[in-house]
Amino acid sequence: MIITSFQTSESDKIFSQSSTITKNKKYYRVFQAISVISIILVFIYLINTQNPIQNDTILKEIEQSEKNNGHNDILTEQDMDQLGLEFLDKNETQQAIRIYDYLHQKYPDNLKYLNSLAYAYFVSGDNKNAFLNFQKSLQLDQDNEFALFYTGLYYIQQQDNQNAKIFFQKVLTLNSKHEGALLNLGNLIYAEKEEKYEEKSAFYYMKCIESNQKNKECLYKMGILYFNRDSSYQAIKFFKLILDVDPQNALANCALGDAYYKLKQNNEALIYYKNCVDLLKQDQQQKELIYYYKKILQIDQKIYPEIINILADLYYSQQQYDDALLFYKQVIRMNPKDEKALLAIIEIYDKQNNIKEQIFWLKNLVELKNLNNDNYILKLADINYKIKNCSEAIYWYKQLFNKQNQNYNLALQIAQCYVDIEDDHAAELWYQKVLIIDQQNQISLEKLSELYYNERKKQQAAKYSQLCLNNYIQSLICNKITGFLYYDDGHYQEASQNLLMALKQDPYDPQALFTIAQTYEALKDYKKASFFYKKCITVNPIASIYKNLAECLLQIDDIEEAIKMLQKSIELDPSYQDSYLLLAKIYENQNEEQSSIEIYEKYYQIDPYDASVVIKLAKYFQKENNIEKSMNYYKFLIEIRESYEPAYQAISSLYLQQNKLDQAIFYFHQLISNNQFNEFAVAQYKYLIALKK
Repeated sequence: MIITSFQTSESDKIFSQSSTITKNKKYYRVFQAISVISIILVFIYLINTQNPIQNDTILKEIEQSEKNNGHNDILTEQDMDQLGLEFLDKNETQQAIRIYDYLHQKYPDNLKYLNSLAYAYFVSGDNKNAFLNFQKSLQLDQDNEFALFYTGLYYIQQQDNQNAKIFFQKVLTLNSKHEGALLNLGNLIYAEKEEKYEEKSAFYYMKCIESNQKNKECLYKMGILYFNRDSSYQAIKFFKLILDVDPQNALANCALGDAYYKLKQNNEALIYYKNCVDLLKQDQQQKELIYYYKKILQIDQKIYPEIINILADLYYSQQQYDDALLFYKQVIRMNPKDEKALLAIIEIYDKQNNIKEQIFWLKNLVELKNLNNDNYILKLADINYKIKNCSEAIYWYKQLFNKQNQNYNLALQIAQCYVDIEDDHAAELWYQKVLIIDQQNQISLEKLSELYYNERKKQQAAKYSQLCLNNYIQSLICNKITGFLYYDDGHYQEASQNLLMALKQDPYDPQALFTIAQTYEALKDYKKASFFYKKCITVNPIASIYKNLAECLLQIDDIEEAIKMLQKSIELDPSYQDSYLLLAKIYENQNEEQSSIEIYEKYYQIDPYDASVVIKLAKYFQKENNIEKSMNYYKFLIEIRESYEPAYQAISSLYLQQNKLDQAIFYFHQLISNNQFNEFAVAQYKYLIALKK
């Protein structure tokens, strides 16, 4: 893998960085030598003096020197330079920058301090300031090899390869054996893929090797070039030269494995591949490990089980879960009792939220352990409960409860499963089992009181609520249930006390809010009732609650607000009839007949069979002399209430207004047919018959 991806491999980055900093830089070799000597001198100095110069002390002295216009009677220039080198050696770049910035300010023409400052910036990642200071250095000495080289590196970081090459060429004009410049020029040319790029890059790599036959980076690059040109034997020579220098070099071992594999010399390839993975494991290079373990697997099938396990774990560590699953399942096919692989498969399916597969593999694991691992059984039960497969969950919880029959949490969970599938009787039995184990178990007492209340078994509900409140006086559920029971029995004052206690625990419990509002309404305390209905609306804004609030507001003469609440109720639920009737009635009482009729007409669209509303509409339009509308309502009224005599009389009168005698006679006749003792109808009928003759 590393060989076939030469241009983008991590080795390129590692080798180029190490070479740029440590190899064949004339100035920097001197720099390193000074650093080593300085550290030794400082070490000796610290041992042989009673008051050694400490880092923080020196930094304070620098600050004091700055305040004294640079005058310093304690620290020497050499002391500060030594300290700066120590900071660089420890990669404490910000401290080094402070030292060399001070020295540069004091000795602006000193090339060494300026280079050190620029280098400190470069190592810290502050490329902009590094570049600016290297430029200053080149202004002092345009043949400054160190500054030229690092300026080239700066341009590589800026992806300006052309300028980078220019500066590396300048370095080579000063020092034709500069390994860093040779290596980077080779890399840049290879990356550009221009004509004859392989020959050109090889030229620089070979120059680098001539300069230093132990340069691992250049040896590796040459090996790669030969490998890619199918000259594996030549490649092997270069890779082996690396091992002569560094036998533990992972890249060289991997590359040799690839080269021998390409030559079909599998035994040799296997030796180097095994060396390769051993070294890669030390560096925790997981992706490369996967690749080379697969290569080993292609060569040596004898170690198949071991490699499959390793590959599965590697894929898992890389979060490549689909690949990990494939290999773990191969492990299971080879050894169905491999608990580690089963657990890994379950964890992967958990991460993928694949519940169905989780359950399947958990069952395998539970069967493998012959029900002897309670944690696996519990997990299997919990997963089934999570997906609302309550019957299966109950089965596994019971398996566990049979082994742990004093575990009331399991009994609670089984009871909850029965509640979820609406098997209240079974739920009650299991909550009772909990109380056998723990007589004061709050959850069971609350759940039993709730179950019995919902079943309208008030006596049992009251019993368990009271038992609960004896021990848990602030129980939300039991205070609610007790309040509901008092309300149902008409004990409103007692109900309010328990419901207020419940609301202390949860001020926005919708059931408690609604019931206490009803309670205060029953107590005719309409202000408190209004307060709780309003609070209830914030939690559960439904039409009926707005209507109830409006009724209470009317009782305290807040008519305007009541109208708003009814309008909001109708807006929320245009089919809620009670709000229409109450709103229309308010308008009637306010003598706003037109508004009242508009509401009744809307109501009629919802429920046309409410005779009382039809009568109102018919009478209104009769009074308004809207004969057509009035007559339509009266005729519809006869359809829904055939015996309603005023409707017949009204229709007859309306026809008489229109001089339609025949129609008027017909409806009087109908009226007499329904009630022959209606003297007015009989008289009118006879009169109209006579009039017609």
